[in-house]
Amino acid sequence: MRSKFGKINIRDIVRGTIYSFSASVVTALATGVQTGEINVQAIVLTGVSTALGYLSTKLLQNENGEFKA
Repeated sequence: MRSKFGKINIRDIVRGTIYSFSASVVTALATGVQTGEINVQAIVLTGVSTALGYLSTKLLQNENGEFKA
């Protein structure tokens, strides 16, 4: 079930966390292969910022995925 406009449900939080941190880890690993160094702080910072972006997007969508802002 999709969340209503202005609300975020647990599904949105779990999905956003999985998407953002998996993308952050893949990006960090790709960068680490090129530079030879993996920066954990950059992984966490990128994961948190992308999760906030995902959740704010979901907050502004209705149950049909349309923006209402």
